[in-house]
Formats: sequence, C-alpha cells, structure tokens
Amino acid sequence: MSVFMIPNRTIDEIEKLLNAFWWGANSNKHKGIKWMRWERLAISKLEGGLGFKNLSAFNLAMLGKQAWRLLSNPNSLIRRIYQAKYYPKGSFLNASLGHNPSYTWKSLWSTQHLLKNGICWRLGNGNTIPVWGEPWIKYNDNYHCIHPHDPSNSQAFKVSDLMSNDKNGWNDVLINSLLDKDTSNRILNIPILNPHCEDKRIWKWNPSGSYTVRSAYKGYLQHCLSMGNLNVPGPWKNIWNLRIPHKIKHFIWRLMRDILPTRPNLQKKGIRCPSTCFRCNTDIENTWHTFFSCPSAKLCWQGSNLHSCILNLINSSDGVFNLISHILQHWTPQAAAEFSMILWSMWHSRNALHWSNTPWNPDEINLRASSMLHDWATANRIDLVQRTKTQTRQRWSPPPPRVI
Repeated sequence: MSVFMIPNRTIDEIEKLLNAFWWGANSNKHKGIKWMRWERLAISKLEGGLGFKNLSAFNLAMLGKQAWRLLSNPNSLIRRIYQAKYYPKGSFLNASLGHNPSYTWKSLWSTQHLLKNGICWRLGNGNTIPVWGEPWIKYNDNYHCIHPHDPSNSQAFKVSDLMSNDKNGWNDVLINSLLDKDTSNRILNIPILNPHCEDKRIWKWNPSGSYTVRSAYKGYLQHCLSMGNLNVPGPWKNIWNLRIPHKIKHFIWRLMRDILPTRPNLQKKGIRCPSTCFRCNTDIENTWHTFFSCPSAKLCWQGSNLHSCILNLINSSDGVFNLISHILQHWTPQAAAEFSMILWSMWHSRNALHWSNTPWNPDEINLRASSMLHDWATANRIDLVQRTKTQTRQRWSPPPPRVI
C-alpha cells in the first residue's frame, strides 16, 4: 500500500467483506443485513461513524509519504530519475501523467491532490515561493493560493519581490498596487522572522510540519467530509465517554443513527413483516414508539428513578435524536448512563418478548438496568484500583552520595 495504488475494485471487495463481517453476515453466502455502508462506518467517531479504516484514503496517505520525499529530498536519486522522465521543466505538484507511464508513477501521481491540500510554505527569504498559485498566505486556519486579477498581465513574481530592499519588511506600495485590500493586509501582517533562511514546504496537518501517514489520513478524511455530506453533527463524543459497557455505547449509537432492526427499518431492507408494534398493536413500531410513546415503554419510565425528568422531555421533544442529544449534553454523566442502560434493557425485553414470548415486566427492566450498571461500575472500579497500585509501586533509586 505504500508503493502501489490498490485498484478501486479490489478495495471495494475488501471493504464489502469487512462490512459483512462487522454486521454478522455469513462469510460464504454474504447473507445478512448491512445496516450501514462502509464509507459511513469509516468516519471518525466524533463525526457519527465508528472510526474504521477507509482503505482508499489510507492507501493514498501511505503513497503520499513517497511523494513527499520527492519534494523534500531534491537531491535524491529517485527524485532526479522521475524529474528527468516526467517533469523536467516543472515540479511534482504540476506534473502530468505522461504517455505510457509506469504503474509506480501512476500511483505517486494520484497523490497530487492530497499533497496540494496539505502542503503550505514556511516563509524564509522568499526566493523560491511564487506569489501566484502557491499556498503561502494564511486565511484563518488554512493556507490559500492567490491568483492575479488579469492572468494575461501577470508576472512571475517571487515573494522576495514583495519585500523591502533590506528584506526585513514588506513593500507596501507594490503589494497594494497588485492585490486587493484584504489580501494586502494579510500579507503585511506576516512577520519576516529570518530573511536569511531558505523557504521550506511544510505539512500543515501536523504541528511539527513534517509529513506523517497518520496526519495525512486524518486531514484527508476531514477534507472529504467538508466537501460531502457523510458526517452527522451530534453529541457523539458524549456517547463514547459514557461510563457504561461498550456494547451499550454501540447500542446508543445505533439508536441515534436509526439503524436498529425495528419493523419499519426491516421493511426498508426488504424484510416482509407487519409495521405495527406487537406490544400494543396500535401504532407503527419506529424507534420513538418503541422506547418512548408505547404504553408499555411509558410504564418503564414511570417506574424508573428518572421519571420526573424523562416524562417532561418525552412530551416536549420532537424525535429520538434530539431527545437523546439533549440528555447527553445537559444531564449529569451518571443520569445519562442510567438512561442509556434503561434503553438497552427495554430493547432486550422487547426482543425476549418477540422471540421467546417472555412477558414484559417494567420492574424487571429497571432492575436489570440498575444492577448491570452497578456491577459494571464495581468491576471497573476494582480494575482501576489495581492499575493504580501497579503504577504507584515504588522503584529502586540509588542511595544518596557517601552512603555505604
């Protein structure tokens, strides 16, 4: 993956296998319901996904490491070979694919858009930075390129041409004559710290300025998310920070993404089943009805310790996502954990009633939720104490001087 670009067809097949495995499908016949596409699962947990690897982006980030070496090591043998063959009069970032290129060059060439989005200039003497078309001016937290208003009359200015004669400041008159007021002010506010130092390309997605696969992968995903509609704003960090078992966190995530196997969701996946709730046989069994508006669900909330808070929210909220978001953001962590455990316990009893005909018992649901939360907290508290004792174990240290 760090040398060749893996074909899209191969990546699609691998991701389909991973997706089928995650959702528990049969690996031989690929049967089963895939509740979410892999590209959505590969989004960061803070953006509404599960943080799985996007293989295409990861492959691109690893290839970008090799392309970065072509830019940062101008005297290397491999850079001179590629430059002589593919871009003798330019740079890697504006090189064309060429006629009958090697597959290695195709792979490196495919990283151009990644590097263009992640590279910026650190200003030194300004002798190597073109004024036009290079990211050297900072706008908020990003670096942007500027272009002349009239491309036919543009000159090949270097940034050093915009500096004063002593290279310790800017030529205000020239800058204001070439650029608009906003851009001119941004340039004039750039400090010239070391005019005797060479200009250097740096990687803006890493504080150290050097290219890493990790920073390139994260930066590229963020760039793709900003250009698309895959991310879902929400209190996802609050879910993953809850002090509850991991399977309950995943359950709450599925509930907020509306991918639990309720009857309407099963119908969307082609499963033939009635849409009405099998507990009350009146309303459609969507997530709101299952957990909040069904009479049997309301009995659970009335018997819980949260009844005074949750019943008012149920009457005033307009959906499952907004209600859970409000609770995660405004309730105490302990109350949010109890709320999440009751939701999971209700779903557990709902499935037991459907598949085993086990009677619906609100008291048992609340007791199961509280006891499971208590047991989990106790087990993790003991583990935390044991780890703390291990970390605070005294280690040998040399005796003071002149002590026998």
